[in-house]
Amino acid sequence: MWHWTLLAPAIMGVALAEYQAVKWSKMVTSKMMGDIRQGLIFPTVELPEATINWKSPPMMQAIIPEDTCLDNIGSCRNVLFFRREEFVNDPVPAAFEPLKSLLNNEPRHKVSVFATRKVESFTRNEKDSPFLLRASKSQPILHYPAPNWHMVANLDQGNKLILSNGTARDASFGRAIDVRRQMKCPPKSVCYIETFTFHASLKGFCRKRPTVMCGNENKEINVCNALDMPSRRNQLERGINYHNWSSCDQFDKFIWESCYQEPINKCIGPLAKECQVLAPILWRNRPLSVSVAWSQDIEPENLHMDFKLEVLGLSY
Repeated sequence: MWHWTLLAPAIMGVALAEYQAVKWSKMVTSKMMGDIRQGLIFPTVELPEATINWKSPPMMQAIIPEDTCLDNIGSCRNVLFFRREEFVNDPVPAAFEPLKSLLNNEPRHKVSVFATRKVESFTRNEKDSPFLLRASKSQPILHYPAPNWHMVANLDQGNKLILSNGTARDASFGRAIDVRRQMKCPPKSVCYIETFTFHASLKGFCRKRPTVMCGNENKEINVCNALDMPSRRNQLERGINYHNWSSCDQFDKFIWESCYQEPINKCIGPLAKECQVLAPILWRNRPLSVSVAWSQDIEPENLHMDFKLEVLGLSY
């Protein structure tokens, strides 16, 4: 009895969390019904209530460690170059802020949720009586961010989806697990038990924010700023110092290509451009997967009336 008293709150907490996750999965799946009926591989729904952590937004980042060129070895030994593009909440450059009110449709980001699908069990029941269809395995199909892209999509205990910078991969995430799932397949119906694995897709605007880190300072230095050039000079003329180190090909090339390749960047800094990234949705630090059962008449008279779907539970 004493042990049960200690364990009961923890067990109830897990059960409540699972209930909330299943509830969210049912809500999202119900909004995907049109895509599911059509047999789309990736049923999708927009989720405007999702939150983006703008203090640590999803990003693309590549780290380039190099030995410092001879001219800068005294001021920046063992340099690290960071190529980085970050999602930004407001893609309008500061220089154009006064004109912002003239925009009819201010650019915004868009969050969508889609599901990957894996058939675990299938039958075509041509009999006049129901058939019990079972599935003993559930395996998630996972799509990760492109190389060098970093996004983690977490579903918290309050069923709030939060997107932020980070990486979450594990070899165990894609393994099949043992489950006990079953459904009554109606007469004259095709029936499926599938694994749906939910993913988040973020589409919006990214701005370059390359940095340089020197030696063991552990401090990244932003290198992109609008160039301050007298009107009588142009950006190709020598003698314009566009970074804080001595000129050498190593620093010059990285900063120029990262910041000033396009003419307008020289005046206002890097512009925001459209970008997109996707990642599995995590619940309790694992990809969120559910077992789904659905059936449809073999010869449906009405696709909307003869299609039935049920979320059976989490695939854990």
